[in-house]
Amino acid sequence: MAESAALLVDEVLPHEPMRQWVLSVPFPLRFLFASQPKIMGKALGIVCRTIATHLTRKAEYTKTTAHTGAVTLGAFHYLSYRGGASTRAQGIHAANIARD
Repeated sequence: MAESAALLVDEVLPHEPMRQWVLSVPFPLRFLFASQPKIMGKALGIVCRTIATHLTRKAEYTKTTAHTGAVTLGAFHYLSYRGGASTRAQGIHAANIARD
């Protein structure tokens, strides 16, 4: 994982301030997400929209201004799973990287 992070920082991402947002959920939701990925996808979509809204407001843009194309959120999120098949739900790690 460290090699992937180094590749992103050195060769993919622009040299601008970045912030990593990590989603941590209780174990019952981890098991739900592991067994039903569509639900996890919807939850991550909500998280991404929430972060985008926060960053738009932090930059003092309004919703109308943001929709004109004045604001572009450069972000991506990734999932990693730790552990084997039996512990997959316990090791779900979701992170979102966004320009600060």
